Amino acid sequence: SEYSPDNANQKWTLNGLNNTEFYSIRIGEGFVTADNKSLKECEYSGKEDQKFLFVPISENIGDKSVLIASMLDKNKVLDIESASVQNGGNCQLYVENHTNAQIFNMIYEDGYYTIKNKNSGKVLEIADSNAGYFANVRQYEENGMAAQKWILVRYSNGSYGFISRCNGLSMDLTNGSSENFTNIQAYKSNGTNAQRFLLIDESSDD
Repeated sequence: SEYSPDNANQKWTLNGLNNTEFYSIRIGEGFVTADNKSLKECEYSGKEDQKFLFVPISENIGDKSVLIASMLDKNKVLDIESASVQNGGNCQLYVENHTNAQIFNMIYEDGYYTIKNKNSGKVLEIADSNAGYFANVRQYEENGMAAQKWILVRYSNGSYGFISRCNGLSMDLTNGSSENFTNIQAYKSNGTNAQRFLLIDESSDD
């Protein structure tokens, strides 16, 4: 219907949910609620069908096989701990040694990237689809879930960020550290170099 400033059903209010990037959406006297493939208005329940996430579509730079270096220290790259090939193998920062545990195949499909480790064949994901700040990043067998989808963001200095499709949080170096063994987590986007990375072609000697 035509917009009217007096129509409460045309006024939508976003309410942020604590320590997440999710929102509830108030409309009139109720809240927007997902119902299969449609939306309806219901009383507030706090359930998953009333939590909404706003995420962009990924930058598409094609499929790449890369080392992912930190802007805090370009000699440190994402690494699967102990070259694990198991589900749950942890993702950490470690000095670049050009082993397959540090090489990732970035594959673009339908607006998002999967990031597959060359050594294990498993992909980076948000552990347990955790929606909260400090969610851990690990490897797991590919299953197509949102926890394994990443949005690539390009910055003007040539670096990139990764935002999880699952929770809207940025891939982040814990405590802003570039020390060996620093854990990789998801955290609120803050524009720091702890969330910015360089993509180095795997064939590079740099």
